[in-house]
Amino acid sequence: MDWQFLYMSLAVKIVLAVFVSYSVCFDLYRDRIPNQLTRMMMFEGLFVQVAEYGTDGFTLYLKGVGALFLVTGLLYLLKAMRGGDCKFLIAAGGLLGPKGGIWLLTLSMLIGALIGIHILAADIHRTGRGRHYLHFGLPIYLGYLAMLLMGEYVM
Repeated sequence: MDWQFLYMSLAVKIVLAVFVSYSVCFDLYRDRIPNQLTRMMMFEGLFVQVAEYGTDGFTLYLKGVGALFLVTGLLYLLKAMRGGDCKFLIAAGGLLGPKGGIWLLTLSMLIGALIGIHILAADIHRTGRGRHYLHFGLPIYLGYLAMLLMGEYVM
């Protein structure tokens, strides 16, 4: 069986859209992504993968979680990403699998870099100094939207 599963099912799109929308709201308004939201997403990801692919879905789920754990764990240790964002992306890796999770992370990082450069330039121009961090929920949300728009080209 091919482990790359080249499409995102409708169930994955809907589940991820709901969780990503909630996470960006919490991140922007409360400055954190709640652990309860991440836990629910982990369980929902496992349920969706197993419901769609059976035992292969469980393996895909573990590979997605593992791949994103390694990459975001390194980013967390380098202080490039906060813990809630890492946990949220790990849960998204469970829903999307390793390939989709890495794509989401890559698109989110690129979008986050563009937003961060813009915010930093605006802050430096206005105050003479820049902000230290970026709420990463918004780039994750925009990265997910980019994945939906690119569709089969990404997945």
